[in-house]
Amino acid sequence: MPVKSFKCKVITPMFLTGVDGRTPEMRPPSLKGVLRYWWRAVKAMDNVSNMRETENKLFGGAGKGEGRSKITVRAGYKQFCTEKVQPLPHHKGDKKAYKSPAIVAGETFSITFSGQEAINSELEELFYLVSVLGGLGKRSRRGFGSFALDGREANSEAVVAALDKMAPGKYRLDGNEINATDTSAAADYPYIRNIAFGKGYGSYYRLLQHIGEGTHKYCDDALGYSNRNKRLASPVCVSVVYRNNQYYPVVTILNTVTGGAPLNHLKPQEDFKTWVLS
Repeated sequence: MPVKSFKCKVITPMFLTGVDGRTPEMRPPSLKGVLRYWWRAVKAMDNVSNMRETENKLFGGAGKGEGRSKITVRAGYKQFCTEKVQPLPHHKGDKKAYKSPAIVAGETFSITFSGQEAINSELEELFYLVSVLGGLGKRSRRGFGSFALDGREANSEAVVAALDKMAPGKYRLDGNEINATDTSAAADYPYIRNIAFGKGYGSYYRLLQHIGEGTHKYCDDALGYSNRNKRLASPVCVSVVYRNNQYYPVVTILNTVTGGAPLNHLKPQEDFKTWVLS
């Protein structure tokens, strides 16, 4: 059976727990869910039915001819070093300044893919893109849970090359940013529209504080909301990469889909992005 393994390193504290919801643990189902999400976001397909059919054949589904996933994900067992960390580091002295157990930055872990698609180069590029644009666990859209793949550089040139392997011709490098080439053709779901890298910080904690301050300053429905009837996961994802002894924010703006609920404007997304990158 084909097998592909990756060595990874935690860049920012990771709020990822086991089935009890409290003990920090690397769970393969969580990782597979993240892979599926970013696979859809990268593909930017204009036919959702075809996209879901392809997705389910790769990751598993209940439809005709789909069945089990062609990929098995395993995490090497490890007793992680943990500490209590503030998920909202910009809060001080109030009830939101609570702390939760997290896998500490600097910890390492291994992930192994096995099965028919385990050695598919597209899967390797997808995992790389998850490591740069996404993260694992709670608050991963606001800089927590970022990790790096051993031996892979995290910069705009490498990211656009990986995107081109997965979705040829759909993304271009414009200076320091990466943009979708045709946002009018893709369907109405959260696909990648823009990716930008910010300035370096000497401390990941200070960068996470800065991201949190921006979240507070630009509190708007365009950046996500949740109420009893409807929910919008933030279309603006902030991750953190590490190179040359500096921590850099990466802001990925996804297509905003509200399910019919009106939004007055999307300007707060750009304002928040500008804040994070500055």
